[in-house]
Parts: sequence; structure tokens; C-alpha cells
Amino acid sequence: ASGKDISHGFQLFNLNQRSLPRLLSNASEDPYRSAWSPCGLTLITTWWDCSIRLWSPATANQLVVLKHHEDAVAKIVVSQDGLLFLSACESSADSQLCVWSMVDFSLVASFTPDERPEEVTMTDTGSFVAYSSASHGLITLALTSTGNTCSLQLLKSVSVEVESRSIQTDFSAEKHLDLEDVDSDTDSND
Repeated sequence: ASGKDISHGFQLFNLNQRSLPRLLSNASEDPYRSAWSPCGLTLITTWWDCSIRLWSPATANQLVVLKHHEDAVAKIVVSQDGLLFLSACESSADSQLCVWSMVDFSLVASFTPDERPEEVTMTDTGSFVAYSSASHGLITLALTSTGNTCSLQLLKSVSVEVESRSIQTDFSAEKHLDLEDVDSDTDSND
């Protein structure tokens, strides 16, 4: 998918066929970010009108428009099982982290941190979410459910000096990251 100045949309190219690209368009706004589901059957796009749009690349049909954020969504992370995705904005006007269902497109849970997230990531199944912020360092949240209600619960916050780079966190096999080890690794580098 490409979002480069193409008349308010994304062009989809099928490299296996020699057909013209398909245009996924929101006629009034320019696209901002995009992410694929792991199976490649859904494209998630964000737009300057604060919407998130999910598309079927096979048909170029828009599946749903999600509107919850108050600013353009700058971060989209899809769980490896393809059942959930995480959205976050870059502005201080909207610092919410939102977890969405890829099955019924509903908002599963949201969490509003004290300040905007710098980087976000989630585990393969979406059970844990981690984000970093300028003054709070690395924060880990757990997606929990009670009855029919899901929420993101704060697990641990560690103030560490975070350099300006992407956080690569290994949450494979749903292991809980021992953040005390991060502290000791940071201390040993001084």
C-alpha cells in the first residue's frame, strides 16, 4: 500500500497480477498511517480526520470506519494472531491507547496515560501492552477481563532513561517482562 499524494487515498498494488492499482479513498481527507493484519486480509488505515478505516484489499471495499480518537492516529500495532490491534495518537490532546477487536471492530479497552506515548507495542495475542513516555520510561499494561468488561491495567512503571529509538520488546510466549532486569542492565551501562 502506498499513501503518497494520490488524491486522498491509498493505492493497492497486486504484484502477482499486472492490473492497475486499486484506490482506497476517503474523498475528504489524506491518509496518515497504515498497517496490515498478519494474514494480509485486512488493511488498517488512519486519516487526518481522526478516523481509523479497515479495508478488504481483495475487493477494495471499506469494512468499517472507527471514530474514537480526538486527533490523527499515528501508531497502529496489530497482534500477531490478528484478533486485536492497538491505536495511539502522537499529540498531547489525545494520549489514549485503544485496543480494538478485528473480529467485530469494537473498542475492547482503552487507557489514558498521564502523557502521550512515545512508542507502543503489544504481545502476539494482545494480552500485554507496553509503551514508553518521556518522563515515565517503560510502562506495562495487562489486558484483563471481568465478566463482559475488558480493561487495561497498569502492571509496572519503571523510570529508565529512554533514548530516542524504537523499543524492541520480546513478549514471545506471553512471558512477563521483568522490568527490574531492565533497571540493572541500565545501571551496569553507566
